Amino acid sequence: MEDEDLYGDLYNESGEGDTLLTVKNTELKESLEKTQAVVTELTAKTTSLEEQVTILTEERTTLVRNISCLFKTAKEEISRKEDLISELQKKVEKEENRSKALQDEQHSLQESQLKAQAASAREIEVLTQQLHAAQKEVESARAKQ
Repeated sequence: MEDEDLYGDLYNESGEGDTLLTVKNTELKESLEKTQAVVTELTAKTTSLEEQVTILTEERTTLVRNISCLFKTAKEEISRKEDLISELQKKVEKEENRSKALQDEQHSLQESQLKAQAASAREIEVLTQQLHAAQKEVESARAKQ
């Protein structure tokens, strides 16, 4: 087995390994600093987003509670309006029945008045005929005297 030089790739062709290591070390430190800055920035964004999520979750909870109350109130109002409509429909029906009964009664009274007028007219006719007959008798009795 050959002796392997584990650090052989750290030296450049001119043999300047220390300088190459220093340059690589500096590059890695700069890369690490940039990465840490990105991590810090992303951590801050994550924290901000988590706060926004918390706020939005609380707002959502409030909105859900409010919409539930509104829905319940609307259902109760609809029920109340339906009851009111039903009550008013019953009143209208009752008034229509009352109006029909009054119309029937009025019609019946009109028929009774017409019958009474017809009977009165017949009585007047009979009395008129009786009066004419009595007048003829009186005239005949005067003529005989």
